Amino acid sequence: MGRHERGLSQHITQLRPWHRNMARQVVAGARPGELAEMYGYTPAMITRIINSPLFKAEVARMEQRNEDIAVDVNADLKNMAPRAAEVLDLELGDDDVAKLSLQERHLRVKTAFGVLDRAGYGRKDQPVHLHKHEHLHVKEMSDEELYRDVIDMATEGESG
Repeated sequence: MGRHERGLSQHITQLRPWHRNMARQVVAGARPGELAEMYGYTPAMITRIINSPLFKAEVARMEQRNEDIAVDVNADLKNMAPRAAEVLDLELGDDDVAKLSLQERHLRVKTAFGVLDRAGYGRKDQPVHLHKHEHLHVKEMSDEELYRDVIDMATEGESG
C-alpha cells in the first residue's frame, strides 16, 4: 500500500500482482470476507483495497474484457450455425456422407447440434399446460373441484 506524509493512504497507489489476482477473484464473485481469508488481510485492509479507484478500474477493465470475450464467442457460434445446418442437411440426404464411418457421422451430427444449441437455435422447452386450468384461476375453485380435476388429469395419461 502507498503511504502519504501523514500515515497510511486510504487507497492503493500501485497495482501489485496480488492486487490483480484479487481483482480476478472479485470478477469471479469473491466477497470481501473471502478475500480476507484467501490473502490473510484484515477486513479493513480488504475494504481499503477494493474501494481504491485504481482497484475498481482494474476490476472494470477485467469485467469488460470478459464481456468482450463472451461477445466474440457468441458471434463465432452464430457464424458457425450455417455450417452446422449444412452438416445436418448433408447427413439427411447426401450420398457422399456414406463414405464416412458411423462414428465420424455421429460426431459430426453431435457437433452440429451442439453448435446450433449454443448459438441459440436449440430445442426450447415447451411450457406445461394444465388443459382447462390455463384460463381458470385455481384459487377460485373449490377443494372438491380442484381434487376432481387433478384426478382427471392424472388418469388421462394412463388411458393412452
